[in-house]
Amino acid sequence: MEDSFQKKVEEGLASMGLPFSKETADKCCRHLFLLKRWNKVFNLTGLKDLNEMIVKHVLDSAAILPLLKGKRIIDVGSGAGFPGIPIAVLLPDTSFALLDSNGKKVRFLVEIKSYLDLDNITIVNERV
Repeated sequence: MEDSFQKKVEEGLASMGLPFSKETADKCCRHLFLLKRWNKVFNLTGLKDLNEMIVKHVLDSAAILPLLKGKRIIDVGSGAGFPGIPIAVLLPDTSFALLDSNGKKVRFLVEIKSYLDLDNITIVNERV
């Protein structure tokens, strides 16, 4: 089952002409699987279906990649990590600050940063 989700992520990224690796697609899927698990308790996103999450979270996040400039980017109101996490996975040489004022969402971001071993992310629990 997990392979079919990874294939959907890969096909979506490829259709947008974005460079990616198997590891990149795997990390995007692992983010969604952990989100689905946490979502049952913490209600981090209204989406429950993994297929819908692939399109509306991962691929929609990745779609803005060509518009990004610079080596330091902030995701204000990062919530469950969108668009910050998928973009940070796709741009490992860019530094990201994921900012959210909601403690439960920040706890999830800290967990996903560790789970995916994303050294290019800083989590900030503050208001803008």
